[in-house]
Amino acid sequence: MERTLTNTITNRQMIFLLLLAGASYNVVVLPKEMAETSGTGAWIPLLIMGFLFGLGAMAVVYLNSLFKGKTLFEYAPRLVTKPGAYLLVLYYVLYSLFIAVFLISEQAKLIRADFLPDTPLWATQILGILVFCFIAHKGVTNVARMVEIIGVVYIVTAVFVHGLMVTEGEASRILPVYNPREIGDYVRGIRVSIFAFISPFILLAIPMTKENGKKAVGKAFVSMLVLGLFYILIVESCIMKLGLSDIVHYKDALIVAIRDTAPPMLEFLARLDILYLTVGYAGIFLGVSVIFLVVIEFLCRVFTRASRTAVVASVGVGVFSLSLAANGIQGFYDVFISATTYPVIFSTLVIPVILILIAKIRKAGPKERSNAA
Repeated sequence: MERTLTNTITNRQMIFLLLLAGASYNVVVLPKEMAETSGTGAWIPLLIMGFLFGLGAMAVVYLNSLFKGKTLFEYAPRLVTKPGAYLLVLYYVLYSLFIAVFLISEQAKLIRADFLPDTPLWATQILGILVFCFIAHKGVTNVARMVEIIGVVYIVTAVFVHGLMVTEGEASRILPVYNPREIGDYVRGIRVSIFAFISPFILLAIPMTKENGKKAVGKAFVSMLVLGLFYILIVESCIMKLGLSDIVHYKDALIVAIRDTAPPMLEFLARLDILYLTVGYAGIFLGVSVIFLVVIEFLCRVFTRASRTAVVASVGVGVFSLSLAANGIQGFYDVFISATTYPVIFSTLVIPVILILIAKIRKAGPKERSNAA
């Protein structure tokens, strides 16, 4: 039976897993969404969400650290009974599949718009799924190594490109940075930005070990805070480049803003968008592959008698079938964003905190009884 024998990751790899799984696709659409809802104060909800989901990431890592070497499915029976563990994993599998279908659909539309305008969506989707399944089949450790390498290139390239956009943009376009009369807009921006911080839940399928140490909890928090700051750089640089009145007309405002960036001192980079899109799509493919990996890791533990190849193939066929159905849903993007608002909070914040409380209560129970005796 095929099994990946190593499923451990380093803290450095954990950081890049959190960054890429969250940012890979969201960076493309977030500038328009945030500009539309929060205007020049878009940095406020993004910073708040980075802090809030940083706490969620801390909770997930701390929970895993209580049961070193185990994933959610392996330690959940001790907390919520075996049937409860199956229900939890079923929830996370369906949740991950829903996200995977959305990302497959959206990345196929991006590729068709930017590279293959005459290619039908289903063809782009099936090619993407083959790549995602191949990468996810390699297991946690191998995927984490790939994410670490590509992640460094992705972040460096993004910071470089957006730094150039800031130098070419107009600072007046992001003023005022705060307006007390627009607090309602900032609240709406919080809801819109929630999906951009989905990544902490992926760690429930990846065990923590002694090698990760106590520092892993703090690094998880810092990772999400950095993700929030990264989003702020992207959104603000796009607003500086395009302006609020223009940015709201482009779903892929990031790509439009980059295509309009041509620094005279870097004539050899006249097509800056090609550089960014090449690295950016590598990030998107790895980010989606991580979501596939979560589904596969959970299912491999549930169906222990099935080979990993069979699980991967089943997930690929299932996601492709659901993606075809999603193609026929009018306004699927808006439906998805509305439907996932509360599940994202529930998956990353509520469930881990509840499980931590249960673990603490059960651990304290025997001590109290022994003291009473």
